[in-house]
Amino acid sequence: MSIEEQKAVLENAMSQMIEGDYVYLDVPGYFNIGDQLIFNGAMAILDKAIPYKCVYRSIVENVREDRIPKKVNIILQGGGNWGDGYYTRFRNKIISTFPDNKIIIMPQTIRYFVSDIEKDAKLYASHPNLHLCARDNASYDLLKKHFSANHIYLLPDSAVGLWDSLPKWTKGTQNKSLFLKRLDGEAAIEKWEVNNADVKDWDSILEDLNFSKVLFPYMGIRRIKKATRGMMLKDMANRYFLNVIETFLMKQVPQYFLKYDKLYTTRLHGLILAKLLEMPVEYQDTRYGKISGYCETWF
Repeated sequence: MSIEEQKAVLENAMSQMIEGDYVYLDVPGYFNIGDQLIFNGAMAILDKAIPYKCVYRSIVENVREDRIPKKVNIILQGGGNWGDGYYTRFRNKIISTFPDNKIIIMPQTIRYFVSDIEKDAKLYASHPNLHLCARDNASYDLLKKHFSANHIYLLPDSAVGLWDSLPKWTKGTQNKSLFLKRLDGEAAIEKWEVNNADVKDWDSILEDLNFSKVLFPYMGIRRIKKATRGMMLKDMANRYFLNVIETFLMKQVPQYFLKYDKLYTTRLHGLILAKLLEMPVEYQDTRYGKISGYCETWF
C-alpha cells in the first residue's frame, strides 16, 4: 500500500471516529523528529478533513485540565511509547480523569517490558468510550488479546497525513547519501556500514540546522514557568512550541533530507519521511522489529 493510500485509510477512520470539537494532548515537547512528524501528520488531517475545531493542544508537562471541556473528544498522540514509562502513565491519568469524554489514542506500536498490562487493561475497560489504534499487526493482536473491551483499530502511522504537504525529491545536491542511524536502546544489533554517507541521528541533524536559535527562548519560558508555576506560562510555552518550533522543524528537516541522493536509515520515521518525500531509501530493522513490523503491515 502506498503512503497516499495509507493516508486515505487513516483519514477515513478519523472522519468516522471524531464526532465533535476536540483537544489534542501529548504534543511531543521533545525533539525526536519522528514524533514531530506523527503530530504534524495528524494535524494535517484534522485541519483539512475533519469539520470540527481543535479547542486546545498541549505538551504533557503543560496540560491544564481546566482547558478540557466536558464531552469534547480527547485525542492522544500516537507513536511508539505505549507500554512502559511516563507517557503511558499520562495516558492512564487522562483515561481515569475523563470518563465522560470520548478518547482516541492515535496509532501506536505497543511494547510492555516492565509495566502491568493487565492493570492497564482493567483501567481501560472501565472507560465507556475509549478508542485504541495500533499501527502494526503485532500491536493490534496485543490489543485484541488484552483490551477487547474497548474499540480497537489497525491504522497507519499518522505521519502519513503529511503526504501532500511536503516537497518531493528530485536529485540531491550533496553528491552523497544520508545515513540516519539510531543510537539509542532500540538501535539495530547488526553493524551496517554505508560508504560515502553523512552519518547522523536526529540530534546531530538539529545541530546542523542551528536549532538552538529557536530552542533558546523556549527553554527560558520553561525555566520561568518552573520557578513561578504560573498557569499562563504553560499556555505561553505551548504557543511558542506550536507556532515557532513546530514550524521550524517541519520546514527545515525535509529540506535537509532533500539535499542527499539517497537515505539509509535504522529509524522508522526516516523510512516514512523518505516515502513522503519520494526519496530513494534503504533500511535496517531496529532491535525490536519496529520497522519490519510496520512494513509487513502497510507496505
